[in-house]
Amino acid sequence: VSADFQERITTCLRQSASAQEEAAYRALLDIRFTQGGHHKAGRQQELQRIGMQKALFSSPKAALESTQRRIALLQGRPAISDDERIEIAGLQEFQETLLTLVNDTSANSFSRYQKLLEQLQSSEFGWNKDDAGDRLVIFSERIETLHWLQEQLTRDLKLKPKQLEVLHGSMIDIEQQALVERFGRKDDPIRVLVCSDVASEGLNLHYFCHRLVHFDLPWSLMTFQQRNGRVDRY
Repeated sequence: VSADFQERITTCLRQSASAQEEAAYRALLDIRFTQGGHHKAGRQQELQRIGMQKALFSSPKAALESTQRRIALLQGRPAISDDERIEIAGLQEFQETLLTLVNDTSANSFSRYQKLLEQLQSSEFGWNKDDAGDRLVIFSERIETLHWLQEQLTRDLKLKPKQLEVLHGSMIDIEQQALVERFGRKDDPIRVLVCSDVASEGLNLHYFCHRLVHFDLPWSLMTFQQRNGRVDRY
C-alpha cells in the first residue's frame, strides 16, 4: 500500500513579533511573581512565568484571561503582602499591554495571526473555502484562543454560519462525536475545524481534509505528531 501514502509536506512559517507584542513580553519578564506571599528568586517563580509565557505564545486573549485570574486571586486574599502588591502592579502593567492587542479588532499587531491569514489566502497554499473536499484543521492548546480564532477567522475569511466550528474538551462526548461526524460528511457546510488537543488522539479527520495548522506549537513533540496523525493517515 506504500503507493497510497502521500509524502507529508511541512511548512514552517516564521514571523517577527510586532512592537506591541515585544512590549507585552518585556512587561511579562519584569513581573516579580510570588509564592505564599513572598518573592523568592529561583526555579519555582520561573515556573509561574513559564505558564504565563505559554498563554502569551498561544494568543493575547489567552494571556489576558490568565493574567486577570491571577490578579483576582491575589486581590481576593484577606491580607496582601508587600511582595504581592508588587506582583499585582506588574501584572496590571502586563494586562495593559495585552488589552492593546486584544482590543484591536483588526488584529494587525497580532503578528502570528496575520501570518496565518496570509497563508490561508495565498495562492501557493491553494486552500479553497468553497470546496467541500478541501477542509482545514487548526490546533491550539488554549480554549480562549480557539474562541478568538472562531470569531476572527469567520470575519476575515468571510465564512458563512456553520462553516467554522470549535472542538474542545469542555464539550460533552456526544457533542464532540457529532462534530467529528459532520466533518466527515461531504454534504455538511463545515469547512474549518478549530481544535484543542482533545482532538489530537483517536479521531479520524482525514476524509475530506489534508491540511493541518499548528497555530501554537505544543511543547511535547509527541502531541505534535499525534495532531498530525489526525489527517496524515490511511
